[in-house]
Amino acid sequence: MCGGAWVKLGADGQVAKEEAEAFERRAIEATRAPTLAAMEASGDERAQAAAHFLQGVGASFSSKGCEAGDACVQSADARQQAAEPHRAALARLAQGSTDPQVYAWAYQACRQSEPRAPGSCQLVNVEQWARLDPSNAMPWLTIAGEAEKRHDSTALDDAMFHVASAERMDTRWGTLPSILVDHVPPGEAHLLGALYLEVEAIGVDAAIPIDYFTATKYCGANGLVDANRRETCTRVAELLIDRSTTLLERNIGTSMAKRLGWPAERIQSIEEERDALFNAFPHEMSQVDGSHGCENVRRELERIHDVARYGEIGSLRRTIEASGRPVKLLAANYREALAERQEKARQEEVAASAAPAPYSASAPPTR
Repeated sequence: MCGGAWVKLGADGQVAKEEAEAFERRAIEATRAPTLAAMEASGDERAQAAAHFLQGVGASFSSKGCEAGDACVQSADARQQAAEPHRAALARLAQGSTDPQVYAWAYQACRQSEPRAPGSCQLVNVEQWARLDPSNAMPWLTIAGEAEKRHDSTALDDAMFHVASAERMDTRWGTLPSILVDHVPPGEAHLLGALYLEVEAIGVDAAIPIDYFTATKYCGANGLVDANRRETCTRVAELLIDRSTTLLERNIGTSMAKRLGWPAERIQSIEEERDALFNAFPHEMSQVDGSHGCENVRRELERIHDVARYGEIGSLRRTIEASGRPVKLLAANYREALAERQEKARQEEVAASAAPAPYSASAPPTR
């Protein structure tokens, strides 16, 4: 494996599952503590905040989905108690910070505490986040979600107006794993630990609730009858398509644009670039495990740095530009590959449905 460790192969020539899982646990254990310690001791408040966010919010998310039972409840409670000092430290850090990312993490960490954590968290609010990041639609979308939960239509209209007026929609996806990887101890011995920790951080990032549903509901077909709302939703769609950083947001904006009745040629152009971006997405990275050397691991870690630096869409556009291949060709290749996968899945489904049912004592085969 990358880093010099040896693992056994299974009969199929791949790393045996139990060997891979044991190696992953060892790699994470050897890398997690020194990495988080380096982040907490950093002079960069964003690195400090990232360490507290990972240990606070990450513990909260890992307790969700736990099966019922006393042991489960105790385990979840223990995780929540372990997370609480990190939430409190992050909230205190945010109160003296002008960094919108630090404040966003503090708000999200406090938001995940149910009931809302006492003390420092009481002073963390989404309005201050919006003041620190005035050109970003993200905090205003959160304000819209809170207004919608309160059934406050006036506040909802105002928040969605601010979303529509924002210069960009930036969730800063990729920032958390990128900071973590930057603080991993040097040397190949920690490369795979960095990769596995990066995957954990991506999971924490992905689990952060973003109020997309509020926007899609607000800009649903029924709401577009009102001329003012229709104008707001047109600008929201433009924001998500042209000035967002992730493919998910671009797809949400495209769905809005279709409901708004944008010209077919414009929709076609948007979807063509979307398919080209999907074609550039590094699907093979899900197979990176270190058994094929450290270079693949380094490449994946560098990809996350690019996502943090340029955004998911910006990073994929750079990949397309570097390929030298036209968008039309990449989009056509993606659609062709997608059609092939769908046809293969259809054939497998047909074959499975045509196979004879297995014998069972309750339903013996007929003659």
